[in-house]
Amino acid sequence: MLRSLQAQDETDWEAVVVDDGEGEAIERVAEIGDPRITARRNNGRGQADARVSAIAAATGDLVAWLDDDDWWDDPHHLALLREAALARPTSFFFRGGWIVDDAGARETYDLDATPKSLRENNTILTSSIAYPRRLHEELGQLDATLGGYCDWDFMLRMCDAGVVPYRLPGLGVAYAVHSSNASTEYDAPDRLANFERFRDKHSLSVEIANHVLIHRMLS
Repeated sequence: MLRSLQAQDETDWEAVVVDDGEGEAIERVAEIGDPRITARRNNGRGQADARVSAIAAATGDLVAWLDDDDWWDDPHHLALLREAALARPTSFFFRGGWIVDDAGARETYDLDATPKSLRENNTILTSSIAYPRRLHEELGQLDATLGGYCDWDFMLRMCDAGVVPYRLPGLGVAYAVHSSNASTEYDAPDRLANFERFRDKHSLSVEIANHVLIHRMLS
């Protein structure tokens, strides 16, 4: 993940790494020694709280998400985001890429998204999400009570506020799937409870799934 960030041809960025485990990420960031990368502990409070913590510590104008088992395969990814953010101030951004399994096999994932379609399926890869940081001042923080569905919730909140999704051109994001992914056991009791809270919050008529199932259903 961090190597793909350092490989970007856009060099003006900061990364806030949140360690929700036993400190491995803190040690890794110290070993890298890149002043653009900082790390903080989250004391095992979960994925959504980790995102909230990272966003609160960030200072840039554009927030981009990148989970620790994913990576940006295109070194021009951040430059594309910067260009799009300047040209489209009332948009949030996403991009297609690949679903990558434990053996390294890739399956192309390149689905579109609109305010209407996002009320039916979340077709946006988590590690491709980016949006103006000011939106948290206007719309509030991520809803940590929804667990892993805080991303879908925030995208719907942006859409409701007139901030529309825009797909960056080309493929650039690698989304890893393996047995330890939170989304692999997408119908586990805790995740199902978060999904039901999310669904009720937005009055949706959708069934629980993950990106792999959604992709195979819609492709």
